[in-house]
Amino acid sequence: MTLKLPFAVCLAVRTLHQNGFSVWLVGGCVRALLLGTQTHDFDLAADARPEQLLMIFRDHQINQAGIQHGTVMVIISGVPVEITTLRIDGSYSDRRRPDQVQFTSQIEHDLARRDFTINAMAWLLQPGCFQFESAYTNDCVLDLPLEQLIDPFQGQSDLADGVIRSVGQADKRFSEDALRIMRALRLAAVMGFSIEEKTAGAMRRYAVYLQDIARERILQELIRMFQGAHIA
Repeated sequence: MTLKLPFAVCLAVRTLHQNGFSVWLVGGCVRALLLGTQTHDFDLAADARPEQLLMIFRDHQINQAGIQHGTVMVIISGVPVEITTLRIDGSYSDRRRPDQVQFTSQIEHDLARRDFTINAMAWLLQPGCFQFESAYTNDCVLDLPLEQLIDPFQGQSDLADGVIRSVGQADKRFSEDALRIMRALRLAAVMGFSIEEKTAGAMRRYAVYLQDIARERILQELIRMFQGAHIA
C-alpha cells in the first residue's frame, strides 16, 4: 500500500529514525487507510521518551500541553505533528484521563490501552519506507507493507465485519473514560457499523458516568454524530 504524507510528518519520522527510534502510525489514520478513505490526521507513536522528543526536536516550536501523558506537538514548517510516547495507562479517577502513565517500548502494550479494536492498530514505519517526491512538492510517498501492520486485537477483522468492539474488558474501558460511550455511538453513526453486544451492554451500564464529562466534549461528539450518514 502506498500513501502520500505531508512533508512535516515525513520529516518528523525521518528525524526519529535518524536518532535511533521506532515510529508507528496509530489510531484513526490506520483505520482510514485500511478502509481506503481520506484522512488528514496522521498521529505518530514512538518509543522515544518525552524528554528525548524535546531534545530531538529542540530546533522546532513545541507545544508541551500533553507532555504529562507523553504527547508533544511539534510544529514543522508551520504544520503541527503529534507524537506520543508508547505508554501504559494507570487508573482514571476522573473518568477521563489517566492519573499517571508508564512509558514502554512495546507497541502492543500501548495498543492495549485504546478504546476499540478498530482503533487499536498500528503501522510500523521502517527507515527508508518513504521518499520525498521532489524539491517542489510538500508531500512524500510512503510504502506501507501489510506485514508491518500490528493488529493484536483483530481490529482488521472487525473493520471488515463492520463491528465496534471494546479492546479487552468493555466495562473497564468505559469506566476509565465515559466519553468512549459517545465515541462508539458517533463511529456507528458515521461508519454505519454495529456495536458488539458486550460493548453495548457496558455502554448502558456506564452511561451514568457521562455526567462527569465536560459538556463541551459531549457536544463535540453529538455534533459529529448527527452529521453521520447512518444516524438513523
